[in-house]
Amino acid sequence: MKTYPRNHGNIIVQMKKLKKNLARV
Repeated sequence: MKTYPRNHGNIIVQMKKLKKNLARV
């Protein structure tokens, strides 16, 4: 299911990064 636009993928990547940062803190 790769029908999402690139922006949607970027949002998911940003959310993953935020989760990693939150876990760090």
